[in-house]
Amino acid sequence: MENLVAKLNQALHADDFNEDDFIQLIKGIAEKEKTLLRMLDFTYFNEERLEQVSAEKAKAIKSGDYKSAALWRQKEIKVLEYIEIRKELKIQQSGFRHDKGYLFYFYLGTAKNDPKAKKAFIGME
Repeated sequence: MENLVAKLNQALHADDFNEDDFIQLIKGIAEKEKTLLRMLDFTYFNEERLEQVSAEKAKAIKSGDYKSAALWRQKEIKVLEYIEIRKELKIQQSGFRHDKGYLFYFYLGTAKNDPKAKKAFIGME
């Protein structure tokens, strides 16, 4: 499994990214290892997004729209979870990791082939 994950991580930086090979490698891991796929998009769930949802929640509370505030609070909790995961695992660049039956793709937009890999990975989740 370590070798397969290493190949995925190498593909993120390869000059000759082959989307079909990339997809087949992920499918092989998912099928052979009975692994679930999960992408965590740290470019979306970040401190900036936290500020936005917190501000929207505060606006809703101020206007007395508590139903909306509760929805914004749920979004705030989700963003906080992503931020905590990124910090706890000390993730600073995009990459793949296999853990407890999951193949995680930590997307930070830092790898050369991140846009292509993200598109391919989302299509398989």
